[in-house]
Amino acid sequence: MQPALRPLMSDYLMTRLTHRTFLPHTLAVLLLGTVLPLRAGVELSRNFENSRIPARIADGPGLSLQNNDVAPASPGDQDLGEQWLLKFKEKERPFVLMADFAGYATNNVSLVERGTYRDQFLVGQAAVSYQPKITESLLAEFTFRQAFFRYRRFTELDFDSQNMGSGLTYVAPRLWNVAFYGRYNYNRILDAREQNEVFTSHTFTMGLQKSLILSRAHYFYAGYASQLGISHPVSAERNEHGAYAGYHVNLTRSLQADLYYRAALFDYSEGRRRDWNQTASSSLQYYFTKWLYGYGSASFATNDSNRLGLGYDAFTAALGLNATVKF
Repeated sequence: MQPALRPLMSDYLMTRLTHRTFLPHTLAVLLLGTVLPLRAGVELSRNFENSRIPARIADGPGLSLQNNDVAPASPGDQDLGEQWLLKFKEKERPFVLMADFAGYATNNVSLVERGTYRDQFLVGQAAVSYQPKITESLLAEFTFRQAFFRYRRFTELDFDSQNMGSGLTYVAPRLWNVAFYGRYNYNRILDAREQNEVFTSHTFTMGLQKSLILSRAHYFYAGYASQLGISHPVSAERNEHGAYAGYHVNLTRSLQADLYYRAALFDYSEGRRRDWNQTASSSLQYYFTKWLYGYGSASFATNDSNRLGLGYDAFTAALGLNATVKF
């Protein structure tokens, strides 16, 4: 499975929210004043995007660049086409089909500073990706992903998310195998009930990453990325500049673990808003077969903003099942 946005909800969603009898009056006032369903949906979708590692690349003697057979199971890491690992040569399988289903629990469903509420939600994802290796050092990817977010209590937050993108990753042998990558992504968010388009964004990401192999069983990686965004409504538009680091280990042939940390500055286009966002996560993945694994993850996000009332802390836990087929 990151910062708050200005109110973006349409009149019909606001009417639906304020007339739900199970909502306490204080929560209704809070949601109407600063935190509305669309804001939480946009933030959650961005959290999924931000939690994915742009390039997962390791280097070592006797190894060659290939698509990674394993995608970490922390929120959003099941996405395709952006994670790469140096491993022994094998037959190329550039086409990938992925399906993922997970249940999440959070202690701050609306990403607010005060008056937090708990909730659970389900996320279903399906993706198709084409990941050709152009040269021994240059890789490309083209991915389409559809996701569905459904909440147990606050159903006003339900939304669908569509992502289409492509990118290039280049490993520079003369620069200590540092990986340089660039990517374009289009994101479209729809209200789940009426399928109205409520948010769109175009993002352009550029970054670099270095991996350090400790052995065939584990490695560290660290990187930096800047992302420029064009969004509608413009009140949700922002640029992101962040550094990240992580650690991956194969505990057994079937059990793997990941640790991940990211710190980023969110620079909004309107209102001179600046947020300092930090995310830490851990995950375990158990492989039943080469193409099917179950996972559990826990993440904590904290957001400090120069705008009053737009900071928050949120803890999220997840259990899920992922099927990925390459051919």
